[in-house]
Amino acid sequence: MRRQLAILAALSMALGLTACTKIQSRDLIREGNTLYKNGQFVEAIEKYDASLELEPGGITVQWNRAMAAESIVLALKDSTDEADLARRKEYATVALEALSAWNDGRDKPAGFEDVPACSAPKADEEGEEGEEAAEADAEEGEEAKGDPELEAYKGHRLAILGADARCDDLIEHWRQMHMACPQNEDLYMTIAQTFEDICGMPDKADEWYVKRTEDFPESSKAWYSLATRRFGPLFPDVDSGLPFNSTLDASRRMEIADEVIKLLTTATEIEPKYRDPYVWRSMAYTQKSLAREYLDPPDTPDDAIEAIMARRDSMMAWKETKAVCDIDKIPDCPIEPEVTELFTDFDANPDAWKEQEISLWGHVVDETVKQIESHVWEIGIEIEVTPPPAEGEEGAEAPPPAPEGEGEEGEAPAKTMQMVTVRYTFLKPVAVEGEEAPDNSEEVQAQVDLWQRQKSTNYTGFLTKEGDTYVLLSKQKQFLGCCPPAPITAEEETADEARLKELYEQKKAEEEAAEAGKGKGKKGKGR
Repeated sequence: MRRQLAILAALSMALGLTACTKIQSRDLIREGNTLYKNGQFVEAIEKYDASLELEPGGITVQWNRAMAAESIVLALKDSTDEADLARRKEYATVALEALSAWNDGRDKPAGFEDVPACSAPKADEEGEEGEEAAEADAEEGEEAKGDPELEAYKGHRLAILGADARCDDLIEHWRQMHMACPQNEDLYMTIAQTFEDICGMPDKADEWYVKRTEDFPESSKAWYSLATRRFGPLFPDVDSGLPFNSTLDASRRMEIADEVIKLLTTATEIEPKYRDPYVWRSMAYTQKSLAREYLDPPDTPDDAIEAIMARRDSMMAWKETKAVCDIDKIPDCPIEPEVTELFTDFDANPDAWKEQEISLWGHVVDETVKQIESHVWEIGIEIEVTPPPAEGEEGAEAPPPAPEGEGEEGEAPAKTMQMVTVRYTFLKPVAVEGEEAPDNSEEVQAQVDLWQRQKSTNYTGFLTKEGDTYVLLSKQKQFLGCCPPAPITAEEETADEARLKELYEQKKAEEEAAEAGKGKGKKGKGR
């Protein structure tokens, strides 16, 4: 009986000590959590460690411990100080070990397997295969939800590995993902960026850019990404103030630009409406234009050829920009025509100007300004023009020289004023649902008053004619962007092509003549 009582007493004492230990452990965790919330991460970890000494099997505390250590690691992510780097490494190890302990000890969903989730094919792209995959997903039911705690674990682990620049571990992680999901194209860029940004291995990164185009040859984004990477050396030094990289010679810049253009052309052949490749191809053609070296005016056929090729490159750059404008539905910028030619051409063929937005400068005639309806005003402007030559005349004769002492120039050609009525429509304020539209009449009147005060005012719009009156239909625009005009006209482009052919023939003839001259020289010397 005494022995039994002694055993019971010892057991009661052990149970009492265990309960007391658990209470102490939980108190330490609560203290650690308070410190964590106050940003005292080191002190919080010390409390969590003390809790684990009392209760080694704690699971939740490992998560808290990992989060506190991760916070320290992230705060030191961009530091270059050696002491900070050593401290970062120390706490990264703590965080990773704590995360692993938490993941090993937690309760996991029954039947769940830790395998990478790869994107299933879409039904509209893969036909029956996609439909079967969708049906399988539906049948999985609750199991398809996976293990959200595992996803959180992986996310924090990757963040710690990245912040502490643990290249080998990161690459191995993404390599395993790639092996499990070879059809996931996004992983190629993740691996490339890991090599580039964390491992400092640009050559390895480049391999994955290329590998992406090899494994996904029908991906326009793969070709585009490789092209933009190849463009990198062409970027100028910001401090140089130059529009090109002066550390590369002109021939190398041309080679890089040509390679970029070729890659981007593949991208747009696959996906013609993909706008970004057009933007970069315009930049590449501009770099080619800047790399052309020639004398102006040209001294030789080579100089003349390079000058034409520079204009051609500029025109090609504009065509790429125009393609972007067409995709984005950006209107062409209004042209500013020579006014004498404008009115002459318009009278001869008004349909030729029907869809061409133009920009006209003129002086507002005060007495013509009037409001004709809500948000529509008419403003008469006077435009100075030079009268065209009379019918049958080729042009006005040059004025006679001025008599001695009366100046070196003769009288300027006579000018006349052409009146144009601008019918200008202001934007109407949009009413918010349930409210009246705001009154912007004061702003409209202020703009009209400004036009009247200015000596010369510019209006853009479409020219038409009502009886004998020229009318410019103009509208206030919310979006002011427009597509720039071509650097050269279609006629000039055609003339350049013809001239280029002549120059190549001239150059060939000169080279043949020079070669023949060398032959004669050698023959004469032999005698």
